[in-house]
Amino acid sequence: MIVYTVPALIFVILVVYLVNAFYKPSAIEEYQWSSIQENPKDELEIVTWNLGYAGLGRGSNFVMDGGTDWRPKSRKIVEQNVSGIIDFLKSTEPDLFLFQEIAKPSFLNHHVDVLNSVITALPKYPHIYISDFRTHLIPYPYNINSGLSVFAKSGLVSSSKSRLLPLEPRRFGAFRKHYQMVVNHVPTSVLGKEWIIINLHLAAFDSDANIRSEQLKVIRSFAIEQYRQGNFVIIGGDWNLRLAETNFPHKTEKKYLFWVNDLPDDAFPSDWRIVADSDVPSVRTVHKAYVPDDNYVTIIDGFVTSPNVKSIYVKTTALGFVNSDHNPIKAKFAAQ
Repeated sequence: MIVYTVPALIFVILVVYLVNAFYKPSAIEEYQWSSIQENPKDELEIVTWNLGYAGLGRGSNFVMDGGTDWRPKSRKIVEQNVSGIIDFLKSTEPDLFLFQEIAKPSFLNHHVDVLNSVITALPKYPHIYISDFRTHLIPYPYNINSGLSVFAKSGLVSSSKSRLLPLEPRRFGAFRKHYQMVVNHVPTSVLGKEWIIINLHLAAFDSDANIRSEQLKVIRSFAIEQYRQGNFVIIGGDWNLRLAETNFPHKTEKKYLFWVNDLPDDAFPSDWRIVADSDVPSVRTVHKAYVPDDNYVTIIDGFVTSPNVKSIYVKTTALGFVNSDHNPIKAKFAAQ
């Protein structure tokens, strides 16, 4: 019995390893919306928020950022984070929500279904979900499924596609994040021209920012081509690059700031605009639980727009990093 069981176990482990190591999503994948586009829009209000899979609230730290924990201490903590996230979402009604690190039941958040909680809280918003970090053939309770999601008012988005971005080297053996940009098409009143709304989450743990640089090249090329066609381009999400110069007080040691890099000046043409709230930080370091004026905070969440897009306002809501390691950003734009 043992003679046959051990080889069988080794075979299963090998299969699981190979499936996870060599899995790669399609370079381009199309997503269908449940509602049919109705009315063109020449102004859009958008909220972008990295939810930290509801596992990175004020009391949490994360091992990849220099902390000691892989996940929060308890499921109750995650449920409290979800409750706080939902409270904010119910307080605002933008045209679109761009979410990063929104999770299905996963090991990292004690199998709380964050995605379904958000779906329930936003019944007027059809959605699409794109997994960018998931395990394959790994059973409960160690499975992981987290990614990007777009929630849009009914009838707003005509079509969406995800486009694969350059990837980091594999971490944890077989596993790595499959970074993607999610491209959403929203008609305008200008004949034949569209809003191109891109939801993204760039790499974080390439300390020299080489992968982020490669990802930016792909995004830049695509965005400029869309602008040349006369479309109105808004790129929003978690850039994992500083979008504005900041000097918020902190006591964080330099070794925990290995991930901090600026959006290069030449990332986009000079007439493209960065739209971010320079007065309120959007992210905090997760090497330890959050303590105001102790943890390093900066601005890596926001938008970049093409020259034919006017920014009407942008505001980051200071939620104190109670339920996520990021704060939500709301902005309004007009086609011009």
